[in-house]
Amino acid sequence: MFAHNVFTVDFLWGRLPLYIVAIYPMMATVAYEIVRILGVFRRRGVLVGAVCVGFVHHAFYEIFDHLGPQLRWWEWTLDHPMNQPFFDSVPLPSVVVFAALWPMSLAFCVQLFVGRHVQDGKTFTGWQIVGRTIVVGVLASIGTAVLPLPATLAASISGSTTVGGFVYAAELVVLTVVAIPVLFGQWSSLRKDGDPATVRYSNPLILRYAAVYLAVMTVLWLTALPAYFGAVDGVTADGDPVGSLAYTVICVVVAGLSIAAAATVNPADVREQEAAVGSGASAARE
Repeated sequence: MFAHNVFTVDFLWGRLPLYIVAIYPMMATVAYEIVRILGVFRRRGVLVGAVCVGFVHHAFYEIFDHLGPQLRWWEWTLDHPMNQPFFDSVPLPSVVVFAALWPMSLAFCVQLFVGRHVQDGKTFTGWQIVGRTIVVGVLASIGTAVLPLPATLAASISGSTTVGGFVYAAELVVLTVVAIPVLFGQWSSLRKDGDPATVRYSNPLILRYAAVYLAVMTVLWLTALPAYFGAVDGVTADGDPVGSLAYTVICVVVAGLSIAAAATVNPADVREQEAAVGSGASAARE
């Protein structure tokens, strides 16, 4: 389906670059934590939260996905049926499955087997975490195969990858239609809720990671723009395929808004009240 270029640090005999080992867990964690900070899992449940994770992850991932082929980080097999149809330089199955459905499946399993229990105050031993990690890995992989089945079956039954592409796109639209109002609603609701007793979660460190990632990818895209604008029929003068700049800009905006929402969901006055309540409780115990 694709082949990675050769990098300084590789695994699996040159087939797995270090940046892939790092970027997938990082992006999945960023998306999960943003949704968690916005309180979606707690108020809307496991499934809706997982859908929102898929949507947020999609925005972060596609910035990288539409840039990689032009910078020769990897190369897609153009005539492989599982890569059809293409969205500029990126297979539509990658745009939907790798970017949205895989993290949705992972987030669903993580929240189902670990997150919701931690949310309720339960703790796990090291071995319990190991066991649940294995279960999550297996079930999330199965989910990644199950969620795209409508598109896979549509392409198989019709004999047309174009039909399959429409169904892939429809699945992404469904995630988007669900996620946007939920994420905005959660942000707005928590912003208006001035009660310091309301259960909130924050993770400033992960938001800094997300901001740095977005800044680095933006710089890389800017350096690639001269070759991008000089491309003819979607191919640069050096023979590299280009992605969709317009779609990338949309994803940058969505990713930036997601970071901003998570960073501003807990107003300063509420944080001060929470700190005061915490200090008062400590003094009372003393």
